[in-house]
Amino acid sequence: MVETREYADIENRIASLLDSQSRVVVCIDGPAGSGKTTLANRLSARFQNSNLVHADDLYAGWDTPISAEFAARVIRQIVNPHLSGEQSNYSVYNWSEKSFNERKFLTPKPLLILEGVGVGMGSIRKFSDLLTFIDIDQTTGLHRVLARDGISISSEMVNWQEMEQIHFEADKTKKAADFVIDGSL
Repeated sequence: MVETREYADIENRIASLLDSQSRVVVCIDGPAGSGKTTLANRLSARFQNSNLVHADDLYAGWDTPISAEFAARVIRQIVNPHLSGEQSNYSVYNWSEKSFNERKFLTPKPLLILEGVGVGMGSIRKFSDLLTFIDIDQTTGLHRVLARDGISISSEMVNWQEMEQIHFEADKTKKAADFVIDGSL
């Protein structure tokens, strides 16, 4: 684990991986509101021959988002096809309708970027070439999420934060990360 404030460190590692491998999987994990999407978007812009998948599209609602079922779906629908160089498609969760009712399609590209709470869990990270964990305190994370998504999800987010904290402690995601970033900066 390397603590860094420099996105260039992560970009350089990805460039090195892409120089030596035909297929690379990068996972960006951390608590809600930490800056995962910001980093993922930056990496996707830097490495334009990449697919970016947001875990918000993959959770099955608020109650049990980080689960064995979630991991199996990510691996089956996204990671395995990427590693095989095949086109893939995955189910997208509609938070308003509380169901999976859309499909997204990915053409094969050398780099797959997965971002979101739980994408670095053990069963997924074993396929990852690089895991970055962005850390942030719960209060700051909650404020950021509510500013972005609205105060109407306050109670769901408080429960989410409890769930993610339990998950991260049990999974030891931060300890397993190649890079750790302080998301409050």
